[in-house]
Amino acid sequence: MRAVGADVEPPAWPRALLDRLGSVVYSSGRPFGVGHRLDAVSQITGGNPSTRLTCIAFTDDPELGTIATPNGSVTFLAVVGITPDELSAMKASTTATVLDAMRPANPLLITDPLR
Repeated sequence: MRAVGADVEPPAWPRALLDRLGSVVYSSGRPFGVGHRLDAVSQITGGNPSTRLTCIAFTDDPELGTIATPNGSVTFLAVVGITPDELSAMKASTTATVLDAMRPANPLLITDPLR
């Protein structure tokens, strides 16, 4: 039995966003971490004018978290699309404070480009 929506192609923008973030890390030599945030200057969905998400925040992945390996610990990050107003609120308080306020409606902090 086929799942509902199985014929629908996933959007390309998440992969493109992660590719852009990887390029930033590679060129700067500085990795992102929990609590980091940035203004992407344009829509994170690749120019979709219907989204207000032009900024990004990083937090612990709520499902994967941190694991211990023989080479040290690894923290899995969630990349969360945020609005400029949310970025301003993070700068006035903390990234965690704003993301924690979002969790009741979205426990996994899944980016919804339509919000």
